[in-house]
Amino acid sequence: MKFNLKNLNLNRDLNFLYLSFFLFSCSFGINNVIFPTNFKIHGAGPALIGTATAFETFSAIITAFFLSKIIARFHLIKTLLFTTIFYSLTTILLFFYLSFWLWIMMFLVIGSCYFIYTISRISWLNILLKNHHRGVGIGLFSMIVSFGNASGPVIVKLLGANNIYSFIASAILTIASFCCLLPLKKLPPKIANPTRISLGHFYKKNPQCFLARFFMDFQSYTLKSFTVIYGVSLGYSYENAGLLITAYYASGFFDLVVGFLLKKNKPDNLINIGFAGCLLLFISLIFFHHNYWFVVLIYFILGAFIACIFVAVYKMMNEDYSKDLLISAGATFQLIGTLGAICGSIFGGLMGEFFGIKYFPLIIAIPCLIYLGNILFYEKKSYFKKNKTKKIS
Repeated sequence: MKFNLKNLNLNRDLNFLYLSFFLFSCSFGINNVIFPTNFKIHGAGPALIGTATAFETFSAIITAFFLSKIIARFHLIKTLLFTTIFYSLTTILLFFYLSFWLWIMMFLVIGSCYFIYTISRISWLNILLKNHHRGVGIGLFSMIVSFGNASGPVIVKLLGANNIYSFIASAILTIASFCCLLPLKKLPPKIANPTRISLGHFYKKNPQCFLARFFMDFQSYTLKSFTVIYGVSLGYSYENAGLLITAYYASGFFDLVVGFLLKKNKPDNLINIGFAGCLLLFISLIFFHHNYWFVVLIYFILGAFIACIFVAVYKMMNEDYSKDLLISAGATFQLIGTLGAICGSIFGGLMGEFFGIKYFPLIIAIPCLIYLGNILFYEKKSYFKKNKTKKIS
């Protein structure tokens, strides 16, 4: 590999943007542990936790329809400032559990702010990256986010899963991530094309990209939402169960490797490898979950296979749309993932409630089977179609 990171030309803007991603992902990693922990301590089961997560993702769905117009109206920096403030304050308030429905309302705020803050910065990143280095740039972004998410549970391990200091730390990291963007406020990118791209249009343009994003978020969001509860059901403490999430994200360096692989390999091939690998690991987790360190290893390898899907599918989407439509395409792209996440949250919560949370690896193996089955059917159909055309000619 003659290509190295120096070829990316990581200028001042990119460095600050990558630092912002890292700090906010640390906050998100903390939340992956403290939110379900607080729910569990207050008597909520898998179904209620899945419902709360579904409401969080539902608010993101609503926001997706207005994101381009919001940024066009208030401009990028002001939009990011307000979402940062609301996200940070709501995170701290979530520590004070007063009622389930009040928590649901706060989750609506969290989901909306997360969507705006994440998609806006990713669109900014895609504009700054050069086309021929986009795969590696996205891989570097994904690696940084993974390391941040992995760091979150470690911070919780030090501060405590049900300690208000963990909630405050999450809020501070979110504010710090916005402060990294302030040096860039004089150079706001022109990414506010108000045109909205429908789900139907996105699917027709690239069905594989649509399905891969949907099922990736279905399984990954279910994994993050129920890992702590799953680990506790196996007899681990909340903090040690949270470290499984750290193991999952610790393989984040592989995201950069995938970025390099994309320079010579097609994205769809790496996506298929990712889903096949996840399926094998989920099945193995059902039978070999008795040893804590083996479970940690499986989570680590899972992160590598998810990286194949994540980086490849992002590159695939970015190549389908021009820069002026990236924020609209990104909003629809995230909406697809959000729909997958909400389906995974509800389905995973209900299945965990009825069949027991110990069987949740089987639950998240289902989307892998559906995706791979669809790909095999599609390729078989294309094969017969080509042969039929050859015979006619």
